[in-house]
Amino acid sequence: MTMYKLIFFALIQSLLMFSQKVEVNLEQTIINDGDFIGIDKFEDVYALKNNVLTKTSKAQTWMFKDFNLGEIYTVDLTNPLQILVFYKDLQTIVVLDNQLNEVRRVVIDAGNNYFIKDIGLSIQNKIWLFDEKFQRFGLYDMQNNTWHFFPYVVKLAPVKIFTNYNQMIWQDEKNEVYEINIFGQVNKICNLETNHRLLGADDFFVLFNENEKCFAMERKGLKIHQLKILEEKYDKVVYKNQKLFIFTHPNILIYLIK
Repeated sequence: MTMYKLIFFALIQSLLMFSQKVEVNLEQTIINDGDFIGIDKFEDVYALKNNVLTKTSKAQTWMFKDFNLGEIYTVDLTNPLQILVFYKDLQTIVVLDNQLNEVRRVVIDAGNNYFIKDIGLSIQNKIWLFDEKFQRFGLYDMQNNTWHFFPYVVKLAPVKIFTNYNQMIWQDEKNEVYEINIFGQVNKICNLETNHRLLGADDFFVLFNENEKCFAMERKGLKIHQLKILEEKYDKVVYKNQKLFIFTHPNILIYLIK
């Protein structure tokens, strides 16, 4: 085969790859009462109602509450066996097991001279941190009770932050999207338009919405696809592990994106 034919076939394969559509399939609909948080890999549903965290399976419901700590700010479901409940006002993280029993409490000492705004579970028993006071990212080691902050300082304050085991991903005030990994290396992912709101990101897509419409941007090539979903209005959207969870109260619709 000549060199020209090889180039021709490579171009055809490239065009076919970028012409493929992103498929969105409705997997199921769940009824939920409360402020929807998310669904874990076992399809258990988590919600907040009157500052009480609930976990509901097909057969049982569990609850966690500690009104002495104030209002629950965020709940991280990265690992359903190690759930993080963050009380920002009192700078306290409560670690729960899969039955919402408290197994550990992390109190962020005010004497450390930082104020944590966002958290998330990382690898090797560590917790992602974003320090609002000094605009920096870091990790807390639960096993060794040590704090480590990376030297990188954000130029513009994050308006949205998402985490997974290996990265913290954020959208800043100029709608630029970045990620930082567990080694402190920072990478710019893309720019979003002024009216685009980041919903989440993984190794495949960056999800955002605009005027109730949802879009997926390919990480490779930055090609944008509008997602064909049934809902014209919704209360909340969560994107995790190539699944889109749309909360319309009391319904939760789960879409698989591929």
